[in-house]
Amino acid sequence: PKYVKNKEKLFKASAIGFGIPLFLYTLTFVVVVGALTATEVMTLTWPTISLFQSFEIRG
Repeated sequence: PKYVKNKEKLFKASAIGFGIPLFLYTLTFVVVVGALTATEVMTLTWPTISLFQSFEIRG
């Protein structure tokens, strides 16, 4: 913050930088737990990868 010209925009930039990954992580969590069961998610090491492996891609 010492070298920033607009200190008023510092909070907004940090909130956006923190909010975007938080939103993506929450969205991923909801999709994975919604597609798989909660007990299955707790037993898997990589539940997100297991979810994407469950889809079949034709072609």
